[in-house]
Amino acid sequence: MENKKGEKVVSLFNSIAPRYDLVNFITSWGNDGRWRKKGVELFLEELKKREGLRWKNWEKGERIGRIEGVEPPLSPFRVVDVATGTGKMVKTLCQIGKKRGIKLEILGVDPSPQMLEIAQKECPFATFQLGKGEQLPFPDNFADGVTIAFGLRNFENFPQGVEEIYRILKPGGLLLVLEFVAGKGIFRKVVDWYTSRVVPMVGGVLTGNLEVYSYLSRSIENFYTPSQLISLFTNHHFISFQNITLNLGQLFLGILRKVK
Repeated sequence: MENKKGEKVVSLFNSIAPRYDLVNFITSWGNDGRWRKKGVELFLEELKKREGLRWKNWEKGERIGRIEGVEPPLSPFRVVDVATGTGKMVKTLCQIGKKRGIKLEILGVDPSPQMLEIAQKECPFATFQLGKGEQLPFPDNFADGVTIAFGLRNFENFPQGVEEIYRILKPGGLLLVLEFVAGKGIFRKVVDWYTSRVVPMVGGVLTGNLEVYSYLSRSIENFYTPSQLISLFTNHHFISFQNITLNLGQLFLGILRKVK
């Protein structure tokens, strides 16, 4: 059953790839870019702190071939963007990292070939690979950081996906999660009405595929609340140390750290 769901989701995303970013921009009133920017800024701020730890280790003589008076050749932080889609998160990481003087090696992974084709054209400076969140094509302790924006809801097996993210992160590695979540409240009902009624209509008109946007709307209603999401991650050996909600409680932005 899970495999059938995964195949269907990939097929749906393949069909809307050419206009996926346009629909997101229009239906979010341009906020999707600002949400990514805010998440990446917080994520890189925390990742930058790890540079200090690298210096401490080097000063302790843990780096091989140290020469007195020569600055240590710090390697770039390796960041994997899971469910990368058309590479919007990758581009945001690159732009903000460059402004802040943070060296990054960015890799994107997604199960949709059509999405990755667009991502590679938009971000030729990054490496992209075909793969699912539940079976990431990377070895253990591979990345300093992992980001995932609007992709958790599409996992076939959520616990397995979280375990995979944990597996490829280095000890103390960081995870940025940006995702729509379930919730309640008067104002939240207005946002949910817009998401369930207006977004599918606009997405259907622009892409010719009403089904995929109806599915995406339903996936929010059936997903976890912010507190449930945090609990699920902490139960899988992550520590949540920064989380906020945006868009009247519909959007969860969290930064978590892998427990050593």
